[in-house]
Parts: sequence; C-alpha cells; structure tokens
Amino acid sequence: MNRQSVDLVYLDPPFNSNEDYNSIYADETGRPLPDQVEAYTDTWVLDADAMRTIHEMPKMLSEHGINGHGATFLSNFLNGLA
Repeated sequence: MNRQSVDLVYLDPPFNSNEDYNSIYADETGRPLPDQVEAYTDTWVLDADAMRTIHEMPKMLSEHGINGHGATFLSNFLNGLA
C-alpha cells in the first residue's frame, strides 16, 4: 500500500475476551433452538507482525486523513501498546 493513500484508519478496541461467540436460532415463538452458528471469535494476538502493521498505519494516511486531535490520540494509543 502506498504511503499517504488512505483517509481513515479505524482501530477497533482490542477487548480480547478470548471467547467464541455464537448466534443462537429461535423458533416462531422466540424460544432458543439448539442449533447455533459461530458468529465471531474475539481473540487478539499482538505479535511482531501486528505491531509492525499498527506502527505503519499513520504513514499510510493522506494529508487530509487525520487532524491534530486524531494524531495525538493515535500517538498515545501506539505508545500505550509499546
């Protein structure tokens, strides 16, 4: 990806509950059925590759991609991860 090529980088907070979440089906009356499907897994790994990606994100932002407040927030966030 080219530098200064994106206008927004969104970092979702890493809740890292280490849980798998399922969607539970219900019948016509609203009672849960035993059938389930995996909805998502909330497990984060902050390994070297993830940290490198996070630190590269600000370099990808275009000149219009972030204001001073956002830059301060992002800087503080990244420093907190280090």
